[in-house]
Formats: sequence, C-alpha cells, structure tokens
Amino acid sequence: MDEDSDYLVSTGWLSERLSQPNLVILHVAKDDAGYLEGHIPGARLAEWGDFVVTKDGVPNELPEPATLETWIRGLGITDSSQIVLYDEEKGMSAARAFFTLDSIGLGDQSALLDGQLKTWKAEGRPLSTEPASVEPSKWKIEKGAGQHIARQEEILSILSHSDTKGNPKLLDARSKDYFEGTKKSDAAARAGRLPEAIQMDWDEALREGDLPLFKSPSDLKQLLGEKGVGEKDPVITYCNTGRSASHLYFTLRHLGYDTRLYDGSMSEWTMDETHPV
Repeated sequence: MDEDSDYLVSTGWLSERLSQPNLVILHVAKDDAGYLEGHIPGARLAEWGDFVVTKDGVPNELPEPATLETWIRGLGITDSSQIVLYDEEKGMSAARAFFTLDSIGLGDQSALLDGQLKTWKAEGRPLSTEPASVEPSKWKIEKGAGQHIARQEEILSILSHSDTKGNPKLLDARSKDYFEGTKKSDAAARAGRLPEAIQMDWDEALREGDLPLFKSPSDLKQLLGEKGVGEKDPVITYCNTGRSASHLYFTLRHLGYDTRLYDGSMSEWTMDETHPV
C-alpha cells in the first residue's frame, strides 16, 4: 500500500516500531514449524487450532467466548496492545485471526501486515528463531463473541426478501468453479452458491506478482463497484468454511465498508436440503 490505514500496515511501519512496549505481533500458522525457522523479532505464535473449532460438523467456527478469552490471555494481549498479524502465505490465516479478534472487540486495535512474512523476508529484514517470552494477561471478554457475524437465519431472511430495506449484498469469496457449481468442496454437502450472491475471489484484492500486497483502496473500491457492491452497501461475505471469506471480510473492513461474515458458510448452509443453492 502507498499509505498505512488503521487496519493495514507496511513492513517499514512495523520495522520502525519493533521496540514499542505495547506492540504485539502475531505469527499465525497451523503449527510452530515455520515460526521456529524464522519469524519477525518479538512475534508470538498464534496457532490456527487455538482460535477455530468444529461445531456440529461445521469446520473453522469461532470457539466459545471462554476459550477465546483464555487464548487472548495466553498471548499477553491487553486493552492497550497494538496488534499486528501476519502469516506465512498470502494473508488468509492472518485475516481469519483478525476476524476472530474483531468478533470479541479487539479489531480496532489490530492490523494486518501488508505483504505478510514473504515481503518481510524479500526485503531482507531481520528474523528471529527464538520463541517470544510472553507474560499472560488478565484480559476479560466483556462484549462476548459474535460481533460482525451473520447467522443462517439472517441469510434465509435476506433470500426471502422479508426485509426490503438495507438487505446486505452476499459476497462469495470463492473461485468461479465453486461459485458456478462445477466444483464442490469436501466441506459442503452440495455444490453451488447462495442465490443472488456476487462472486469475488478473495485474492482479487491482491496485486499481481509474487508478494501478497493489497491493491490500492481506490482500485479495490473500483473493483467492488464493477461487481455491483457500492461503498454504502452492507455486505456479508461467505465461502466454504469461513476461511477465504475472512480475507474478503478484512478487505472490506480495511476499506471502511459495513461488513459481516457468515461463519458457517456453504458447509453449514448445504446441510439443510431445503436451503436453496
């Protein structure tokens, strides 16, 4: 990005602030292998399995509030922490962690690292192989979990057109083959999409090239507009299990759009044979 926003920061911005005492950097990964090979100095490991669970056969769901509270405490996060998240790939896992933080009221003190670890490495910036020393916090979850989430019942209401005012746009973060039903995820019972949905592959938000850098806000808004999503439109993102939808959710939050995520996505939706696709 040419400029840092509240939710997206550059490698240069982060490099200048590594010594700040309230900075909490989270290296988001499925396990500690990549973390131990080399992470941004001071980064704490946020393992995927600590902030997603399977509920009623639906994968990648938010854990219970008490579980999230324990997770946050273990990372040493407080209400004064400035949190920066990154992952080892293109930002999808980091975006999911951002959504999790956003759902419990920590989103406004969190940001993604533009370009992720790949860009940090490509620029020759320092790495550490030493696990960070973390002092657990006493952070309390006060608002509960579930902010910025759309439920299955709301999707049904939208599709029935029972509320003709302010119905959100449904934005599908999957590739066209899933959207058009020519390919089915193992996590979904049926192929297809939510009726009336708009397709935008989650990585359309990224520039072309080897590094996962976001397109400029103006380019992203133009892209969304061309797809039929205006800046004033409320939006609900979804995918197969809520993972790629988290990246599109982050993109919209970064742009200042009114957005939520249907966490159950097609995995939950297609369990009921009466639900249209």
